[in-house]
Amino acid sequence: IDSLEKAGHGAVSKLPVSIKILLEAALRQLDAFSITQDDVQRIAAGLLAFVGVYHVFDALQVVAVNAVRAYERTAVPMAIYVVALWGVALGGGYVLGIAGVDAFGSPVAPMGAKGFWLAAVGGMVLTAVLVTVYFLRVSRAAAPFDPRARSAAA
Repeated sequence: IDSLEKAGHGAVSKLPVSIKILLEAALRQLDAFSITQDDVQRIAAGLLAFVGVYHVFDALQVVAVNAVRAYERTAVPMAIYVVALWGVALGGGYVLGIAGVDAFGSPVAPMGAKGFWLAAVGGMVLTAVLVTVYFLRVSRAAAPFDPRARSAAA
C-alpha cells in the first residue's frame, strides 16, 4: 500500500483501516493474469458512486440527529438506527451481497460488494429520511423560543 502512495496514487495511508484491508487483499491477488490493475480500478470506480450517495445522506442524518439530541430525544433515533442500519443496511448487505436472494425470496446471483453498498445506501437513505422527519415533528411540537423568558431568569 505504501508503494501506491509513493507512485502518486493519492493519500492511501489516510484511508480507513477497513478500506486499506480490502485494498491490500485485492492487491495481493493482483497477478497480472487473472486479476489485473485495471480490474481493481474498475471495481473501485464502480463503488465510488455508492460511496458518494451514502455520504450525502450520512451528512443529512448527522445534522438531523444532533438537532434532535438538542431536544433531549434519543430513544426514537436509536430505534431508527437499529432498524435502518442494522436491519436494512447490514441484513440487506448480507442478503444482496452474499446470500443472493431477491425481493420475493427467490435465489439470484450474489451481487458481492455492490450488494453490500446498495443495502448500505438504502439503509442510510431510510435513516436520513426518518430522522429528519422525526426532527421536524419534534421541533414543531416544541414551545417557541421566548427571549424575554431567558432574560427574566438571569
